[in-house]
Amino acid sequence: MRKSIVLGLLALAFGVFVSPAFAGNVEDCEFLKDKSHPDYAPGLYGLCVAWHNADENAKDELADKFFDKAGFEVPGSGGPEEPQDFYCPCWAEVTFADICALGAPVAVTPGVQVAFSNGIVFEGFLSPDGETICRHTVQTLPGNEVVLDNLITTLSAEEALDCQAERDIIGALYLDPLCD
Repeated sequence: MRKSIVLGLLALAFGVFVSPAFAGNVEDCEFLKDKSHPDYAPGLYGLCVAWHNADENAKDELADKFFDKAGFEVPGSGGPEEPQDFYCPCWAEVTFADICALGAPVAVTPGVQVAFSNGIVFEGFLSPDGETICRHTVQTLPGNEVVLDNLITTLSAEEALDCQAERDIIGALYLDPLCD
């Protein structure tokens, strides 16, 4: 009898210490318990914890239920943010893959601009004075319709340095192994 009690207490003790190990990242859900939090809604905490503990097959359905109820993604569901490829404010949304897809530039004016064209679309990256101006332009050539014209004339010293360096990287990227 004593063995049964000891084994039962041992199993109970291990059960208490082991269960949190299976709980995923439920810390991301903790704010959903706080009734004074602006994102609080009854049931959101339970859905969030269920999502973190679900297998891959059930996660999509739980995420959809959570989004329908909360209006935002399950906390902790997003992966780590990818670092930006470029930081110049004129072309911060551009990636290395975008540049590689353009092929070799048709014009590179050292210290001024890099331009790409496939005969239909022109795309240019310009930082002429390297101090205050940057420009990223995408335009269709047959009708000269401007698709994007991102001109910024108030760069900080740090942004200007980023733009200068990144414009040179854009000009030489097709030579880089990243584009292979």
